[in-house]
Amino acid sequence: MKTWFVVLLSLLASGASAHAQCCLGAQNVSAISANGRYRVQAVSVVGTGFQHHGPYVYRLRMEARSEESWRELGVFDLRWETREHFGLDLYVSSTGNGVLIDMSASPNLEFRTARGELVAVHPRAVFDLSGEKQEDARYLSIIDGEAVPIPGHPNAKSYVPCGRLFLPFGAPVGSELEQRLLDLLSPKPRDTSVRTTAGHVHPERDLVLLGALLTYPSARVAKLASARLDALLPETLLRESLSSYAFSDIADWLALHAHELRWDDGAQRYDR
Repeated sequence: MKTWFVVLLSLLASGASAHAQCCLGAQNVSAISANGRYRVQAVSVVGTGFQHHGPYVYRLRMEARSEESWRELGVFDLRWETREHFGLDLYVSSTGNGVLIDMSASPNLEFRTARGELVAVHPRAVFDLSGEKQEDARYLSIIDGEAVPIPGHPNAKSYVPCGRLFLPFGAPVGSELEQRLLDLLSPKPRDTSVRTTAGHVHPERDLVLLGALLTYPSARVAKLASARLDALLPETLLRESLSSYAFSDIADWLALHAHELRWDDGAQRYDR
């Protein structure tokens, strides 16, 4: 089987993702989303330090920033029955729907909601993660695992990007995910299970998720996301608040300010 490697694409600030190295034993880990709105703290239940080398038990607490404090979204425990050397990396989706968990001794990479529900699993034999930083925090870049010799340098090799993973769904970009997103955005979804796997309580009206979907590399998905936002937002909000028409700028603005709007159940749209 061909092996793939995943390189994180993000604008994570220093310390936005965290890594606990094996040589230090179990260590507490904290990570924050690229937009600073969400964080996850992983605290070792069995203690920390050189004397704690497995089994590893962590309590993960996901929080959202509320004014000058943090509001709890969910708490869950994870346990790894191993005494192998290990590292723990966490990457928080900027839409607030979950966290990607990379424990090197685990056979799987996992994407879980704030309450711990498993949304996506990728076998480590297929995917691996690197901490390289690139431009868009909504995506991970998939790199072909077959090294390619650099011309003129026979002993030097590089790797070729061959795809992307969409972090808010913890799934690779492709026809399967595109169809799931189209189902999600349709007026009457053909597959209601997509709503539960989105990691959002109301994905069809979640402004942060819809903003992120404007940047998804499919005109069909972006068109439906745009229509949903037009139906949900106050008429002049984006025109008065943004000078840029770039979808990425709209997505980033919604990620930072959507919590300032209030849902009007009678009108079935948001109000200032």
